[in-house]
Amino acid sequence: MAIINVSRQIGSCGGEVADEVADELGYTLFDKNSINSYVKNGRDDFESVIASIDEKETGIFDYFFNNSKIYNCLMTSIIYDIASKGSVVIKGRCGQYILNEYSNVLNIRVIAPAKNRITKISEKEQIDERLAIKLMNANDEEKKGFIKYLFNEDIEDPSFYDIVFNTNKFNKQMIKDIVVNQATFIDDKFAHQGDRFKALSTAKLVEASIIKASSEPSFFNVECFKNGQVIITGFVKSSTEKEAIHNIASEVKGVEELKNDLIIMHKF
Repeated sequence: MAIINVSRQIGSCGGEVADEVADELGYTLFDKNSINSYVKNGRDDFESVIASIDEKETGIFDYFFNNSKIYNCLMTSIIYDIASKGSVVIKGRCGQYILNEYSNVLNIRVIAPAKNRITKISEKEQIDERLAIKLMNANDEEKKGFIKYLFNEDIEDPSFYDIVFNTNKFNKQMIKDIVVNQATFIDDKFAHQGDRFKALSTAKLVEASIIKASSEPSFFNVECFKNGQVIITGFVKSSTEKEAIHNIASEVKGVEELKNDLIIMHKF
């Protein structure tokens, strides 16, 4: 039950590769739109936040971009939750950073020379070459800044990818065959870590919920184990803050048992 993350440059055909790999393997495909729906329909107390977003103008990711801690925790929770299902292809959404260390995860990046990308963008968007160049450069800078801002990483860093494909040398069929073969190998060799991913997802959702509810949350750490056992450690300024964090965490979906080991520090 492999998890495949597909990072791609605009105009590289990487999105099409992700679609075709998911179709060939019978995997569930998750992209920006389906992950947006994940936030709106199933992430506990974030519905009120989502309601304030003007999707026609900014979209959900632009909104969360203004609060990197909430976005980072929320996106990490979602990616872990998706990974817990297994047999998924995740198109973008930073999965290569969140799931990089796991043996049943395959991170790929699809790139292409600028001239190829410009031609592809021009054809797809029905725009002239001059506008295609502007769109390509703007998209590259946006993605680069997005990753730098949220994860302090370079999107081009090869250490986050198992395979980097250049579509100037590898066509879509070749890439699909390689990725499908590797996914089959992962399915045969490595056990699925569904429970582990689910626990990590719950921990990050608790963290996001606490940060969202507090303007200046104190230092804390959240761990989650199998069967929804959650432990919160760290320091708070008062018993009131400790109780408030406890109440927030206990209401998060997936938390079955909560141990509040926060220490009250009256002087910071």
